[in-house]
Amino acid sequence: MDIKLAAAGFVGAWALILPLMSGFNAVDAANNPNRAAPSRVVLETPPTTVSLADRTNLAPFRNAVAATITPKIRTTRIQERRCIPVASRINCTIVNRLPTAAEADNRVQAEVEAALQKFTAKVSAVEKADIKFDPPTEMTVGDVRSFTATVTVPDGTVLTGLRSAVADLGLDPKIVTGIRAKLQGAAFEIKDGSEMLLAPTGGEPLEWSWDVRAAVAGEMQSLKIWVYAVIEQPGLAEAVNQKIATADRTTTVIPPPRTLLDWLKVAGDAASSVYGIGVLLSAVIGFLVFKRWRKPVAR
Repeated sequence: MDIKLAAAGFVGAWALILPLMSGFNAVDAANNPNRAAPSRVVLETPPTTVSLADRTNLAPFRNAVAATITPKIRTTRIQERRCIPVASRINCTIVNRLPTAAEADNRVQAEVEAALQKFTAKVSAVEKADIKFDPPTEMTVGDVRSFTATVTVPDGTVLTGLRSAVADLGLDPKIVTGIRAKLQGAAFEIKDGSEMLLAPTGGEPLEWSWDVRAAVAGEMQSLKIWVYAVIEQPGLAEAVNQKIATADRTTTVIPPPRTLLDWLKVAGDAASSVYGIGVLLSAVIGFLVFKRWRKPVAR
């Protein structure tokens, strides 16, 4: 009889282990949400940027400049010296005439190329911007820190430099609507959105700031920042993102310190792994005890 009671107690004890540890795990998740962090943060699509210093990206601007200067060139008279032989001498006069279509086209092309050359030189200077972005080397899961990025151009300012370049084309400088910065990292949650737009009237260099939460533990977790100007393309509904600077950094994210509930969770995981074996052994012991108990006693 004692053997039967012991076996029943053994089976009952194993039956209680898993629900108990499941309860510990539930309490742990409620009190330590950082340990239930996702394995990866869902990232937005990285920005698509181009270089307007590359002539192949300048078709809308080329067309806009040509459309702006062509009427003026076609209606601007040019002076021409005409000489006519009269008897034993040559009479020369200066006449003002409109250019021929071929002359006007050649002059338009020359002036467009000169304007684009000046424009691309200024854009190239802006693309040499220096970006200062120094996130902490180490964070703990759940930590929230303020990250700051600053951008300056060695030979001037970012926004005014681009607007000056656009003005050289004879276009409205306001088509450069602002400078954006986008921050992303698969192990981090960027508070209040990852992208910010600045359209300052002065006081450059430009500066952005984000509140960033470490979400996923790991060595050398990557962070990347893009800085680019938003420029409306003449005659097109879609703006273009003129690249200015990018930077790649890494931060090591460490797990938070373990609590008592964490260790109970470890114990629960270990118990779960042997729970099935325990139940099987309990069933075998119970069967043997039951068989022995039902065996008739020899008289």
